Amino acid sequence: MAKLEYANSFRDLIVYRKARELFLAIFKLTERFPKKEDYSLTDQKYISQEEANQLLEKCTEIGRLLGGMMAKAEQFCKPLSYKTAEERADYFVDSPVTH
Repeated sequence: MAKLEYANSFRDLIVYRKARELFLAIFKLTERFPKKEDYSLTDQKYISQEEANQLLEKCTEIGRLLGGMMAKAEQFCKPLSYKTAEERADYFVDSPVTH
């Protein structure tokens, strides 16, 4: 497999582009909602089951892309050319937190 170029911007990432498309799709769907629902959605159905499934598929794909990127971050991020002043954070801890 050929080595991919590093992204120069988050806009270069496929996952960003797909998330942006999802945002626009949701925005277009919500434009159909009654004005009274702008800030307080009720249990009314304003989108079809098919539209909901399409959104869910897009969300699932974006989640898979992000999960893959996180698992292989070194392939997506340029190595730092400088040393950071802070220590690397451990986001996943095996033992429970004690207070």
